[in-house]
Amino acid sequence: MNILHTVSIIWKDTGGPAEVIPLLCRYLVLSGNTVSIATLAGDLSDGALACGQHGVSLHTFPATFRQRPWYSSRMKAGIRRLVRDADIIHGNGMWEYANWCTGSEVIRQNKPYIISFHGSMMHSEKNWGLRHKIIWKCLDGRYVKKAACLHACTEEELSSIRGAGLSNPVAVVPNGIEIWSTLSRERVNELIPEFEGKKTLLFLSRIHPGKGVYDLVNAWCSLENLPDHWQLLIAGPGQPEHVAELRRLIKSQRRDSRAFYLGPLFNDRRIVAYQGCDVFVCPSYSENFGVVVGEALANGKPVIATHGVPWPALVEKQCGWWVPNTVMALRKAICEAMAISDNQCRAMGQRGKDLVLSNYTWPIVAEKMQKTYEWVLGGGQAPSWVDIA
Repeated sequence: MNILHTVSIIWKDTGGPAEVIPLLCRYLVLSGNTVSIATLAGDLSDGALACGQHGVSLHTFPATFRQRPWYSSRMKAGIRRLVRDADIIHGNGMWEYANWCTGSEVIRQNKPYIISFHGSMMHSEKNWGLRHKIIWKCLDGRYVKKAACLHACTEEELSSIRGAGLSNPVAVVPNGIEIWSTLSRERVNELIPEFEGKKTLLFLSRIHPGKGVYDLVNAWCSLENLPDHWQLLIAGPGQPEHVAELRRLIKSQRRDSRAFYLGPLFNDRRIVAYQGCDVFVCPSYSENFGVVVGEALANGKPVIATHGVPWPALVEKQCGWWVPNTVMALRKAICEAMAISDNQCRAMGQRGKDLVLSNYTWPIVAEKMQKTYEWVLGGGQAPSWVDIA
């Protein structure tokens, strides 16, 4: 099968999709497919660079204007050629020029098309402003409604898709989680010295108000009698204004708050961040999946997540906390996490790791996506994870 993925940008500072899409493509290659990615040239993510070494054909096009909607005069011709040669096309995201190019070409060439929204459809009734509604009516909505199948990562995202009035079949397939080898404690402390001698609550995501990072700092710094051996480490890329606000907020707190911003982490430093922490926290207001939660669980760490992150399994499987998006709820969960014993922490972490290994590894996820493609192309009875409206 010749599969084409299209996505506007998969750069280092663009979040989860920049790693998830290349990893899916790598595992589709392992299943015997020919796989290509069409995207804009730029500071590509580690995952994007690695997938080219694992058999994925990476086609990059220079951006004419390096700001949204990331217009590229060369992309349209390139996508036209790639769509012509593909058996099935998998578009990623919305609202950007690459999506419009892909949508118009698959309609013009009458090719089967799947769309992953990567959060763009979450709670559309309250998250879309007038600009989004106009673009939906004039551009995105026209090709989305004609897609052979849509992709949701969770039941919550499926509900948002149905809430937007879309009746396409929807494949509910989670993102995959990469399983890394465990590094030695010496290597962990070498790459991130801040871990040495401390217990750590870790935030690892984009620095953005929607990720709840400011709520986290306020919750942490409001703790009374903070144990001397605990610290909060915050890591991730972000726009300069958001990073500046984070630094200002941390600086404004009392001196003994022990909250530190590490900046972005890549390659082994990103891996050791998960392995070196004691508890992971994801206080986001809206996620369609929350890859960082799965990555922390895969590394045997209990997780605190808010209701904006679709991981109720944290409570169901007793591997973390799932709390409302409030400073007080975060504060309470942090206190509880710091109070558990080391044995309890390890037991929670192991239950989380078992959850990931049973449901979210890339071979499992890629097989489901492969069978979804085969169903779209060949028809017949829909797979059990495809919702037919």
